[in-house]
Amino acid sequence: MGATCGTCAVGTCTSGGTSCALWNAYLTGRPVGGIALDDTTAYVVIQGGFDPGSVYTIDRTSGVATQVALSDTFVESVAINSTHVFWSEVGTLRRMAKAGGSAQALASTGSTEGFCQELVANDQYVFCALYDFSGPNGHGLLRIGLDGSVSTVFKSSEVPENLIIDGDRIYWQEPGSYIGYSPIAGQGQNVFHDANVTSFSVTGGYVYWRESGGAGTYRKPVGGGGQAELYTSHRLFKFVEGAFYVIDQLNIRLLRPDLTVSAPLVVAEDYWPSISYRTGDAKGLFISDGQDGSTTTRVREIRLNE
Repeated sequence: MGATCGTCAVGTCTSGGTSCALWNAYLTGRPVGGIALDDTTAYVVIQGGFDPGSVYTIDRTSGVATQVALSDTFVESVAINSTHVFWSEVGTLRRMAKAGGSAQALASTGSTEGFCQELVANDQYVFCALYDFSGPNGHGLLRIGLDGSVSTVFKSSEVPENLIIDGDRIYWQEPGSYIGYSPIAGQGQNVFHDANVTSFSVTGGYVYWRESGGAGTYRKPVGGGGQAELYTSHRLFKFVEGAFYVIDQLNIRLLRPDLTVSAPLVVAEDYWPSISYRTGDAKGLFISDGQDGSTTTRVREIRLNE
């Protein structure tokens, strides 16, 4: 049903009126391999599976989706900086100017069987969480300069997850294990927090994380020091301008700094288990699902009705 949902733009009321889906964008292919956001545009990659992958832009005001690149192979992960969008294909990292134009090969991943399972970028570098199935110790973290130069930050038997650039450091998570970091222009692996970490974020001079088997979210200054437990009973998955997107009994909510919890933006009976990707920023929560057929992916931006 179309409705004006409180402070949201005209959209579709969801979750009993507690949130609003601003628009639905329908993309050819599935599943989503990654979503990167700036203030005006969502950049979405469709993996493609055995079919060619693709790159879309979605206007965050209108929900209009435009295919801007089509690959010869599957596409995995996406990142942006102030001027370009970057994505990974098997063996190659590509980029395209946000202003438009053709896609260009920026760098090789160093293997015809390797690709970037995750990407993060700033205006100096692109970091690639390398998945290389040519050998047991071929995974690791690559640093790619905007001139196409490639450096190995470290090699590993595991693919690093949740890459975050903060100041002069690049952070990552060893799957099911510790939070690590390296100088943004350096090499090697430093351990920031050694525990069974399930998710983490870095912002405002602090590292926030959630540990498996525990009920709390913790934080510690990036410069070191004691840790403090902040929140309980919520599973952190995204920090956004002073608050967290969290999952509480399969409902996605916003957990505010004053410890109040929003009504669900997405509730279990509406979407689960069809959600294949989720992310968000200060403006809204993005989810993708496959409810609309085997060859189509739906992407939605959802905001609270407050």
